[in-house]
Amino acid sequence: MSDTVNLETRCDGSGHNGCSDGCLMLWKAAWLTPADGPAADAATANAERLAEAAALSAQHAAAAGTRCQFPRSGSAAGMVPRMATPRHLVDAASRQGLLPKFLRQALDNRPNRLPAACAGTSGEERNDPDGVESAARRKATAGRFAIAVRSDPAAVMADWEALEPQATAFQTRAWLLPLYRIVAPKFGAIPLFVTVRDRDSNRPLMLLPLCIRRRWGLVVIEFPDFGVTDYNAPLLSAGIDLDAAQTHELWGEICARLPPADMVLFDKVPGTVFGRNVPLTKLKGVRIQDQRAWALSLPKTREEYDRTILRSKDRKEQRRKRRNLIDSVGALTFVDAANEREGREIFQAFRQQRRVRFKETGYHDILNEPVFLAFWETVIFEPWGRFASLCALKAGDRIVATLLGLRHNDSYLFLAQCFECIAEGLSPGIVAMDEMVTHLIESGTKVFDFTLGNEGYKRQFGVEALLLHEGIWPLSPRGWLFLQAVNAKRHLKAAVYPRIAAYWSQARNRLKMLATRAWRLIRRGHSGDGCGKQGGPAAEPCGNDGAGKARRQADRVPDVVA
Repeated sequence: MSDTVNLETRCDGSGHNGCSDGCLMLWKAAWLTPADGPAADAATANAERLAEAAALSAQHAAAAGTRCQFPRSGSAAGMVPRMATPRHLVDAASRQGLLPKFLRQALDNRPNRLPAACAGTSGEERNDPDGVESAARRKATAGRFAIAVRSDPAAVMADWEALEPQATAFQTRAWLLPLYRIVAPKFGAIPLFVTVRDRDSNRPLMLLPLCIRRRWGLVVIEFPDFGVTDYNAPLLSAGIDLDAAQTHELWGEICARLPPADMVLFDKVPGTVFGRNVPLTKLKGVRIQDQRAWALSLPKTREEYDRTILRSKDRKEQRRKRRNLIDSVGALTFVDAANEREGREIFQAFRQQRRVRFKETGYHDILNEPVFLAFWETVIFEPWGRFASLCALKAGDRIVATLLGLRHNDSYLFLAQCFECIAEGLSPGIVAMDEMVTHLIESGTKVFDFTLGNEGYKRQFGVEALLLHEGIWPLSPRGWLFLQAVNAKRHLKAAVYPRIAAYWSQARNRLKMLATRAWRLIRRGHSGDGCGKQGGPAAEPCGNDGAGKARRQADRVPDVVA
C-alpha cells in the first residue's frame, strides 16, 4: 500500500459484531495532517473530518448493519514485488492458520534484525515503553510464577539488590553494570533482564541478567560474557527449589516472553551456587563442558591445610621452589594493597609484566584495548577495597609477581597472575599462590576459587573440580539449523578425533621403532669400522686405501642384512 501510514491501531471489533481478528488500521496520508503543521487549522480540520466520518459510519450501520472495511482494502492496494511474494504468502498462511502450530510459532519469532528502540523488551513492553503493563494486555502467568522482561537495569535494581548476596561475584552489580555500560556497546549487545517472582507473595525468586546481540549472522540471547566472565548463572533466592518438570515449565514461559531471537545460548553455568542447584542445568539438551573450574575450601590454620589437604610431595616441591627463588632474588614479602595508591602501583606492574609476557608468547592482551582497560579500571578502582583485590610478591622494592582477584561472600576468586621475566624458571607464580593461601587463611576467607581453566598448576594446591554446563535452545528455524550443525560437528569430532589420535599414536610408535632399528644398525656398522676396536679386522692395517675400504664394506654387508 502506497501513501499509507500505520499508527499502530487495531480494530477492537466493537462495531463489527465483536469480531476478534484485530485488523490493523491503515490510514491514507491524505486523511492526516502532520503534527508539526498549524495546530489550530489541524484541530479544526480533524474535528470536521471526525464528525463527517461519524455521520457516514452511522448511515452505513443503519443501512446494512455492521460492515468491515477489510474486504475492500484491495481497492487501495498495489502489486507486491516479486522478490517479496514468498514472505507475504507465508505471513498470510500463518495468519489464516494454514501452517502447523510449531512452524507458525517459529515463523512468528523469526527476526530480520535487532530491534532498535524496543530491543530487549517483551511484546507487552513494546507498546508500553514506561515498563507499566497496560490493563488491556495484562495476562495472568500460569502457575506460581510472575515473569517480566526488562531492558533497563534500573527497573530490576530492587530485585537485584535483594538477590545479590546469594550470587557469584560475576553476577554482582559491581561487575555487570560496568560490563553493560562499557564493554557491551563494543559488541553491539543490549541488556536484557528476566525477573521471576512468586505470584502470591510477590517475592523475587530469580533474576537472569542477559543480553541480546548478533553473532554468526543470528540474533542470540546469552549471558553478558564477552570473554571476561568465568561463571554465568542466574541470581537465585533461597526459596526457589525446582525439579526437572517445573524447570521445563518455567523455562517455556520465559522463552515465550523473550523478544524475537534465533536462539538462547548458555555456557560456563555452574551446577550449584552457594549450595543451591541452578535450575538451568536441569533442562534437556544441557551438557557438561570439557573445561572445568577449580576451588579450594580453606581450613582454619595453615598447619591444618598442609596436613589434611596438601599432598606431601607438593609441599616439598613448593618449599624447594621458594628456596630457589630466594637464593636468586633475595628475601620475599607478600603485599596486599591496602589503599588505592598501592593498588595502582601493583596494577601498573601487572600490566607491564603481562605486556612483556604476552609479546613473547604471541598471545593477544585484551588490556591493550581501551574498552577492556577502562572496564578493569572501573571494576578495580571505582569501588576500591570492596570488590577487587591486588596482591604482589616483592623482593625488596621490586615486584616479582602480581595477583588479581575478586572478593565476595567470604570467597576469593582468582582471575589472573603474572611475573617478571628474569624470574622465569624459578616458579614465582607458584610461590605467590602459596603465599596467597596463607594470607587468605589468616584473613578468615573460606574459599579460594581458582575459577575457570584446566591449568595443571592448580592441582598442586589440593583443589576440587567444579562442573560447568552449556546449552543451546533454538527460538527460530535458523536457530534450529544452527543447533543441528553444532551437534553434527560435536558428533563428528567425537567419532573422528579418537581414530585420528589412535592412527597418530600407531604412526608415532612405528616411526620410533624404525628410528631405534636404524640407530642400532648405524652403531653396529661403526663398531666394525674402527681401528683396533672390538669386532674390527685385527690383522688389517689402518688406512683409507681403496682395497681396505672395499674389504671393510664387504665384511659389513652380512651384518647389515642380518
